[in-house]
Amino acid sequence: QENLKKDLVRRIKMLEYALKQERAKYHKLKYGTELNQGDMKPPSYDSGKSKVFAHLLTVKA
Repeated sequence: QENLKKDLVRRIKMLEYALKQERAKYHKLKYGTELNQGDMKPPSYDSGKSKVFAHLLTVKA
């Protein structure tokens, strides 16, 4: 169960990172300028919970 939870956290962080990259790419294509998103670094899988995962924990299945 714990391994499943860690895997889901890792996958969510990867998706969040990919979404940030796609938004930056779209913004550059549409407006011709870079989108300043602060640190655009790959996710660290050990650094706490992501915003999406924190929300998922509050939702009852």
